[in-house]
Amino acid sequence: MAPPGVVQSNVLEILQWIAWLATAACVGGIIYSAAKMALAHRRGDDTNVAQLGWVFAACILIGSASTIVGALIV
Repeated sequence: MAPPGVVQSNVLEILQWIAWLATAACVGGIIYSAAKMALAHRRGDDTNVAQLGWVFAACILIGSASTIVGALIV
């Protein structure tokens, strides 16, 4: 059952904003992790590549969220 027209357009607009913010958070997370790794490398510390892997995993999950939800709802 689909919501009425006005509600549907408002819900879609909110979801589009959330998707945009999630994409921005992914980009920010990659930049933050890469900068942290660069600083650690410059200091001679051990770099934590696993952190970058977790950020990439989150980006993949966020990018495929609509497909996952679509498969579960059908």
